[in-house]
Amino acid sequence: MCVFVSSGHSQEFNRKELEDSLNHYKTAAAENLNKLFKQQGFACIMTTKVNQLIAVIPEDFIRQFSSEVSCGQWLIDQIFSEIKPFEMKLGISSLCQQASDLKKGLKEAEKTIKIMKFSKSNAKVKAFKELLAVAKLICSENLPEMEALSHTMLQKIKNYDDKHAQIY
Repeated sequence: MCVFVSSGHSQEFNRKELEDSLNHYKTAAAENLNKLFKQQGFACIMTTKVNQLIAVIPEDFIRQFSSEVSCGQWLIDQIFSEIKPFEMKLGISSLCQQASDLKKGLKEAEKTIKIMKFSKSNAKVKAFKELLAVAKLICSENLPEMEALSHTMLQKIKNYDDKHAQIY
């Protein structure tokens, strides 16, 4: 699953022009993506939000590339090359094996984009799996995940202290 986000604009627009421009580019990008997949013999599912184009991309399509990130970069180059006023970011979730995985995948892709926005890197494409523990620590909406991670990391220290406290 990929989430495409326009995270800013390079020109000054008034609000109406910005909304119209964003809608135009979102529609054009969705049409281009759909056309590209049809040409390649694949299908994808797409939906949009205010500043996002969300696409569920077949695993077989992604396998044609050396990595998920190279696939994402190719998609940006093919689909969004003419969309100059907007900065595009693409977050890639973990593989979604079942329909029930899609909600988690969407959250992963959105989280990846949030982290990319705060990062000093100019990367346009990032896979969730590349973020490792950082993704769990940065986004506060994952409190249970953060607690589990901290418990796992600190348990070894606690065990060591418990074992060696008797020596001192």
